[in-house]
Amino acid sequence: MRDKLFLGWFGPRGLASILFTFIIVDEFDLPGENELLACVSMTVAMSVLLHGLSATPFAKMMRTRV
Repeated sequence: MRDKLFLGWFGPRGLASILFTFIIVDEFDLPGENELLACVSMTVAMSVLLHGLSATPFAKMMRTRV
């Protein structure tokens, strides 16, 4: 279970979400498009930051287990 959680945490970062948002904004006329894009971009940026900060501690935790 621990290994699965570790791999799940470090899965895809969601950068494709920004691309998908651009596609949706381009294809459809949605209210609040700028806010949507800002929200998705901030969420992905925070995800990348949190995953980056947690990489070393989690890797050390997994190494000590092996």
